[in-house]
Amino acid sequence: MKFAILSARMRELNALLSCLTKEAAIMTDDGGWEIRATDEAHVALLMLRVSKSAFLTYGSDDDQIVLDLEKLKKMLAHIKGCEVLTMEGDRAKLRFQGGPLAWTMKLPDDAHTAIKDPVTEYAAKCRVLVDDLRKGSKAATCVAESIQVRTNGSRLELRAAGENDEVELGLTIDPTTDHKALYPLDYFNNCVQALPGGKDGKVQLSFEDDKPLVLSMIAWEGALDAKFLIAPRICESGD
Repeated sequence: MKFAILSARMRELNALLSCLTKEAAIMTDDGGWEIRATDEAHVALLMLRVSKSAFLTYGSDDDQIVLDLEKLKKMLAHIKGCEVLTMEGDRAKLRFQGGPLAWTMKLPDDAHTAIKDPVTEYAAKCRVLVDDLRKGSKAATCVAESIQVRTNGSRLELRAAGENDEVELGLTIDPTTDHKALYPLDYFNNCVQALPGGKDGKVQLSFEDDKPLVLSMIAWEGALDAKFLIAPRICESGD
């Protein structure tokens, strides 16, 4: 197999994956890459589809490769974002080339359990700027361990309340059904911070009362389809 992609895109992909796991199994086929990753506690799940159009060169053997994300991050730190990263090899070993730097990496063994298709659509749906969600999420980590997500007519409200302090974020959205649920803030923040941002970067939130939260994003001119699912905290309540 042989692939070529901009280093900046591979860096974004690595950020999405490494916020949940240390290794990622990638299924390659004629249409692109399919990736599913979860954390050790199975609180959050990432579902990724990277279409063939995201690559400058694409040659698949319809095989699976497993990447050590920490090693990949260290390698990418030495390659400029504008440079092309090529990957060539098989499920045992890959040779990466970026500019004048070549790096041959022994890949981890394939020992990943298949993940069944979860529900990814819920009644409350809205789209907001990634950068706005990042600000509220990061501020919330200073005061609490959980975050309440609530739709209220044409508003999306995020609230984190600690023993003495409280952080709230209110964003205008297209009208949707009213729902609320509580989520572990560390997972919520890690996933939100990993999403590609920028001036026009938007993410869709989908959830219902005490149901998983789905963060969905289409990026790279439609070539990247990413979905984070985060399990709710149903043992706590928040108004």
